[in-house]
Amino acid sequence: MYLNNVNLSNNINSVSFGTNNIKGNDSLKEADGAKTGSDSANSEKFDRSYEYAKSVCSEKLRENCPFEYSVAISKDGEILYEHSGEARNCAVLYDKLKPETTIVHGHPGETLKPLSPNDIIVFLSNPNLKKVVAVDKNGNTCSMTKPDGFMNFKDPSQIHDEVDELFMKNWLEYLGVPWGMDDEFISICEAKLAKKLGTDDEQTIKRKLYNGFVPKNPQEAYDILRYKSSELGTSLFEPHMEKYIKYISTVKSGSEQENEILKKFLEKFSLRYGTVLEYGSCK
Repeated sequence: MYLNNVNLSNNINSVSFGTNNIKGNDSLKEADGAKTGSDSANSEKFDRSYEYAKSVCSEKLRENCPFEYSVAISKDGEILYEHSGEARNCAVLYDKLKPETTIVHGHPGETLKPLSPNDIIVFLSNPNLKKVVAVDKNGNTCSMTKPDGFMNFKDPSQIHDEVDELFMKNWLEYLGVPWGMDDEFISICEAKLAKKLGTDDEQTIKRKLYNGFVPKNPQEAYDILRYKSSELGTSLFEPHMEKYIKYISTVKSGSEQENEILKKFLEKFSLRYGTVLEYGSCK
């Protein structure tokens, strides 16, 4: 599901935001062995609320017109809210969150779609979120959890940029496309500016963009093209972003290939930020 404070690049394929199943519950049950009284009761209440959240979110995905649904649960098992979204997005109600909240939400599709970059950005940006879980119509889950003592909070715009970059570079690496400053990147930039100039004539392009002299060094060529782009009223992005925009259409939205790319991205994110990534199968 798309979380409502995210501004990820529109070129990134949409995937929903979701729920966790395996270690989350196992950890709670293990902890119960050392707890008694109200702590144990709260743990049992959380387990019941968590199972309910998975069930109702999956149910909404099995309707004739499936839609994303989300449930927020406090660490004590209180249902903080339930919220109906749309076909491919569902807002987070931030004013209703409490510390260490778990949010479960549905991801539409025939197979489980892992957590999306949008999900991860919202998860990392909000200190009140302990865990986010994506669940499919069959009850399979993908989740991300912050470990105890997690302090890796940054400015939301910085988080957005870091996650966006990691996602796009991972996408390109999966496809075997170099994402650095190279001749292919320069060709992409030239084509972009040539379209703005309204010409596909190679000599005209070289003359108008480089004054007839094309540097052999990609960085030098890029510096010139970036200056020209400002004159033409457009922008050139970093190499990984321009190449991502070029190659994104080679991966079909909702395909197993896209899911595998997302899984690799989540693995790299979890390793970098020290979060816990888990998958759960329906029982």
